[in-house]
Amino acid sequence: NGTGEKVKKGAVLFDLYSVDGLYAFRQSLALAGRESTPDLVRQRLRRWGVDETQIERLLEPKGRNQEILQLAAPIEGFIAEKNVFPGQKVAAGELLMVLVDLSQVWAEVDLFESDMAWVKPGMTAKITFAYWPEKEFRGKVAVLNPFLDPKTRTLRARIEIPNPSLDLKPEMFGTAQLSLNVGERLVVPEGAVIRTGERSYAFRSGGGDRIEPVEVKLGAHTEGAFEVLSGLKEGDRVVASATFLVDSESALKAALEAVAGR
Repeated sequence: NGTGEKVKKGAVLFDLYSVDGLYAFRQSLALAGRESTPDLVRQRLRRWGVDETQIERLLEPKGRNQEILQLAAPIEGFIAEKNVFPGQKVAAGELLMVLVDLSQVWAEVDLFESDMAWVKPGMTAKITFAYWPEKEFRGKVAVLNPFLDPKTRTLRARIEIPNPSLDLKPEMFGTAQLSLNVGERLVVPEGAVIRTGERSYAFRSGGGDRIEPVEVKLGAHTEGAFEVLSGLKEGDRVVASATFLVDSESALKAALEAVAGR
């Protein structure tokens, strides 16, 4: 009767009276009778959305003069759109009703460019909601969009999530967390790195009270840390809060120019 209503598979959505359709149906029956094969008639009725029970009834001799076709729900779901009303004249190809099955839903996630190399189809994802802390939903990455969004510079990924209890609703907003074991990597605390745009630096202990700036090449960014690809080695001691190390802009500039060899 209206949008949002739940319907079961096989439930009658509406009755349809079609002079042209019923005439074509009877002509097909006559042809099938001569050729002794009603398979083409069955295929045509299936394309019209007629279910198997009604097809069998229509193919019986007493049902061949039926004037009304009943269109049944092909799935169990919810009415998302309803564009048909009693007595309405409809045309071929016109959208009359849309049903959606919410037992499995999609979560569309925006990934940063820096995350693209890590995310692959099949990865497990966890979806959480700030306003629903006791709930956690798990799914898998199904599709990665081959194109970046030119405005946000993000990549759209589709995560398929089972939703048997129908807790997830379309257009909900949550946070996706994707986990990947990348093995052991050399990292430094995020606060130990000063980024100047073109270069990144860390301050390494040189013995005693002496410290020296070191140019570092950074890799992946994790929670509170950067992967170090070059410039430091395991066991090096670094200043954890480099931003509070230098008390003036000129002193910082001098230290960085020294390490850059200027």
